[in-house]
Amino acid sequence: MKRKTAKELLAESFRELAQDRDIDRITVQDIAKNCGYSIATFYRQFKDKYDLIAWDYARDVQKLLEQEDGTQKDWRQSLSEAADYYDEQREYLANLLTNTNGYDSFIRYMTEIHFNALMNRIRVVSDPSGHDRKTEMLVRLYGFGTVMLTCEWILGKYPVSRETLTEVYATSLPEPLRGYFQQEMIGYHCYKAKKVNARLIELGVTPKVELQEYPVFTDVKEMLEYDCKDAAEALPMMSKALSLFEDDFVTRSMIQEFIVDEQDHFNWVRQHLSLMQEIGMENYLIEQLGE
Repeated sequence: MKRKTAKELLAESFRELAQDRDIDRITVQDIAKNCGYSIATFYRQFKDKYDLIAWDYARDVQKLLEQEDGTQKDWRQSLSEAADYYDEQREYLANLLTNTNGYDSFIRYMTEIHFNALMNRIRVVSDPSGHDRKTEMLVRLYGFGTVMLTCEWILGKYPVSRETLTEVYATSLPEPLRGYFQQEMIGYHCYKAKKVNARLIELGVTPKVELQEYPVFTDVKEMLEYDCKDAAEALPMMSKALSLFEDDFVTRSMIQEFIVDEQDHFNWVRQHLSLMQEIGMENYLIEQLGE
């Protein structure tokens, strides 16, 4: 079993104290004394308690984004686990948000950590030399917006479910950034399908799994029209499946996630088909390449 480092023990000590004390009332001396370390040991690890807070949160974010072997998790899986994390750690995070301010405010650290994590994720799947200021600005905007929304959700301004929060994270990602996460989203849908199948097996039902052959298209409009028709047929079938689990909250929640995803995709496809009709195929393609 791997021994915990001094940093990890100090972070645990801080979190333990934060359970019944406001953050701004916890001193470095309190943190060190609570885990049997000297103040000198604390300052060999961190500049101050805010440095500890930032390091600890950055570590949590890394766990949300990466597997134990260091490879990236599916993007939508990360978003779902992030919503779970913010809900489970709500009391601690609310303490951080309401009892830090100014240069050392937790929101400032949060925003920077999210920005760096998103940029790192993009670098993993693309050529770092190809990033321009526009990409960084979009990442900054998305990171800042999701941090502000998350903070308000933690503090109770938006009393919605974790699933709704996850969907807002996913659907608010700027269009020009989606290409960096597209394959990960496909992987996440497979991940969710496996969870539903596992749930059905747990209930004593044998899932019927069929592989649908996806045609090869050479025309963008034809491909989107196929997707639109496919989604339009799938949504009623999903709603019918949902009605079979009126008294099973767990299974209903899983199916509802699929319905929300499919509805979002359906709306996106219709929006792009409408745009094609409005500005013409040539202008549409130019606009997409420009993004």
